[in-house]
Amino acid sequence: MTDLISLWIESDKEYEKEFRRQELIIEVAEAVSKRMEEKQVKRSALAKLLGKTTSFVTQILTGSRNMTLSTVSDLAFALDAKVRIEISDSSDDNGWNFDGIDYLVSPLKTRQGETTA
Repeated sequence: MTDLISLWIESDKEYEKEFRRQELIIEVAEAVSKRMEEKQVKRSALAKLLGKTTSFVTQILTGSRNMTLSTVSDLAFALDAKVRIEISDSSDDNGWNFDGIDYLVSPLKTRQGETTA
């Protein structure tokens, strides 16, 4: 799977640019979700803290709503956290880590990697 994605990304700079956008969206959504879990904050509670709707928070966490830096900052503030940004050389990239997402790729696998009947 990783090889196909790498080939796709390397075939066109626009594909790579779009991949990097999506990668960042996923990283931010995962960081927010992790912080929510650590603080035991549900989507509805986060929405109240932000003065937004629960569907807004869901859209942020699923990547279907574009996040501004202000939104990212507001999310972090609501979760008693701070955002740190690091920009590194693209040659330092080890690629996208696909560990643990097999269940998204194959409908025959569960989150624990067991096959279903």
